[in-house]
Amino acid sequence: LHYRFKRIDERALQEAHKKVLEILGTEGEIFEVIAVDGTGFGYDAWERVKWKRGKEMRKVKSHVKTEIVVGKRENGEDIILDMKVGPAYSDERVLLKELFKEREWRAKFIMADALYGMDVEILKEFYRRAEKVVVPVRDTIHTKVKHPLRVQAKRDYEENRDRYGERSVVEGAIGRIKNAYGSCIPTNSEEKARKVVWLMDILYN
Repeated sequence: LHYRFKRIDERALQEAHKKVLEILGTEGEIFEVIAVDGTGFGYDAWERVKWKRGKEMRKVKSHVKTEIVVGKRENGEDIILDMKVGPAYSDERVLLKELFKEREWRAKFIMADALYGMDVEILKEFYRRAEKVVVPVRDTIHTKVKHPLRVQAKRDYEENRDRYGERSVVEGAIGRIKNAYGSCIPTNSEEKARKVVWLMDILYN
């Protein structure tokens, strides 16, 4: 990466992201669907990690973990509404909770995978921001769902599971970013890698 890129402050890129959202007119908008998910972008040992995906990527020490929030409008247009970049092995749920403190976004439906359905605090925030929450919450072999909020989420998921496929809006955004720019960043610096991820986000929108 060009040495001048190092001079760019990550906060400046975050502000640029917010500016793009203002231009797109997202302030106060209620999206049809909002979906959240986490992914990793490798860096440093590029030749060793450039072919890795999914679980294999998560085993690589040199990567940044990214939590992404994507909104889908009624016309089908999708926009990256929010993003949090953390160090390798960051817990996606922790990153999402940090995003809750930074920005407000609302939707008719919020969707996420079963990992998020294990966290009552996240479910509570989902219900505050959406009319319906479509997150898998399941009984296990030894334990039935007991917490009232998880019981509600389990019922809502079963009633709206035909829409769960729309969670692909976030998976599709992640896939398009990686197809366009790659899942590995040619730098040995976590700081630069974080900035590149923000730049990918801005270019996507």
